[in-house]
Amino acid sequence: MSKIPWCDATINVMHGCDKVSDGCRNCYAEKFARRLAGMGIRGYRKDEPFEPTRHAWNLEKLWKVPGSGKRIFINSMGDLFHSKISLDYIAGVMGEIEATPLHTFIVCTKRPERMRKFFAEDCKAPSNLIGLVSVEDQQTADKRIPILRQTQLLIRGVSFEPLLEQIDSCLSPGIEVSGDEGAAMGIHWVIVGPETGPGKRPFDPAWAESLWCQCRDAGVSYFWKGEMAGLPWQVREFPNTKKGV
Repeated sequence: MSKIPWCDATINVMHGCDKVSDGCRNCYAEKFARRLAGMGIRGYRKDEPFEPTRHAWNLEKLWKVPGSGKRIFINSMGDLFHSKISLDYIAGVMGEIEATPLHTFIVCTKRPERMRKFFAEDCKAPSNLIGLVSVEDQQTADKRIPILRQTQLLIRGVSFEPLLEQIDSCLSPGIEVSGDEGAAMGIHWVIVGPETGPGKRPFDPAWAESLWCQCRDAGVSYFWKGEMAGLPWQVREFPNTKKGV
């Protein structure tokens, strides 16, 4: 089980990352990794607890999830597309995902350039994979979302968490094409949430409502990750994983 409301379980086939933008400032995973290292948990080094590290022993968990129709988040504790994780290892993860068609797997990255290149040159994306990019402000939206649109995935999404400011004009409908690197393709899912925990920065609900309106206009599924208070924009939708649109 997972405490993350948009997935049913999390499996970390690696952990670790580096700070690349302002959304990383209060990274929960980095803090939790230090705690796990202090507890002596396998894979977490006490001298460098957040160093990107493979957890190959967890690969078999991908196809051992019971039942069917579950949404499995890969790596709540790191970025699979970090440069210190080999392409061969990422391909092995994708092979396990492809061999487990009864579930949908979700991967989120702040490194969309490497994800785009990987699925264009090294490995075809499994049809049961949702690829997300993480965005926190207008600058990262303008940089990362266009790259996501060029990524050969059946389902593409954006995680606006932590959402740190108003973000405009980022979800205009894309045109589904053959997947050529230069072509713009659609966004199918948006996840929105405020920063939480110690040191959290201010959040204006109008920012989330604006993204909800953009999703309505573009026909994109919208998932509010924060507390529910019955407001119109506090909805929890999932994309159609049978076919990207």
